[in-house]
This record gives sequence, C-alpha cells and structure tokens, in this order.
Amino acid sequence: MKAAPLFATALLAAATLGLGASVAQEPPVGVAVWEQLPTQDQIFEAILSHPPCGPDGTYTDGMAMVECRLGEDGRLNACKVVRESPEGCHFGKIALQASRYFKAAGTLPDGRPLKPGTRMFVPMAFKAPPPDMLPPTTAAMP
Repeated sequence: MKAAPLFATALLAAATLGLGASVAQEPPVGVAVWEQLPTQDQIFEAILSHPPCGPDGTYTDGMAMVECRLGEDGRLNACKVVRESPEGCHFGKIALQASRYFKAAGTLPDGRPLKPGTRMFVPMAFKAPPPDMLPPTTAAMP
C-alpha cells in the first residue's frame, strides 16, 4: 500500500462488520483487514472530479461513511452513503468512488472467515491539501 494520500489522510481502513438486516440488532463482528485500498492517485482523481466547496472556494476537509455488502471476490458491493460531513461537499460521492478499490482479506484478524454478503461500514476521512499542492488550473479557481 502506498503512503497516505495528499487528499485522503485516512481512508479509515477499519470497517465495522455486521451480519443481518438491522444496525440496532446486529453487534459488530470484527474489523476488516484490507488486501487493497485506493491509491493516492485514485483518491486525488475522485476529489478533483467534484467542485471545491470550502467557504473561500477551495477544497475542505471532510468525512463520509458508506455501508456495503462484501462480494464473493472480497470487493465492496451495493454501497450507499450513510453519513457525510460537511453536507453538500460531495464526500459521500467521493467515498462511493473510493469504495470500488477496496478489497478485503478472506479472514478477520482473529482468523474467523469473512463471509460474502457481510454488511460492512467503512468510514473515510479526507484532508484537503494546501493550495500550493493543487494542480495549477485548480489552484487558480476562484
């Protein structure tokens, strides 16, 4: 895995796992181990595909949490945004784009198997870079 991305300080790679249909009725069963996470270039591309939403027209820090189902191949499927902050800054959409690149290992850290269909909650935190780290065309945006 590459070093922490400029934009995504922490793709919080600890997903809470649950089984069943209701969050209130399903206690977490563990924390995922990831074989693959999005690269810094993939996160950078996802963030730059949306307009900046900071108060001064720049990019801002934010977070999102997606809920997904684990596919047979370890990839996340049927993801939906369950939380984002600040609202309206596209962090939910960015997290959905990033979720395509996650791949879970076949077992939990304690050795229990991670079963396809497992419900996963994946929090992601994004940190905006300083303006001098943006591409020239983006840094010049009003």
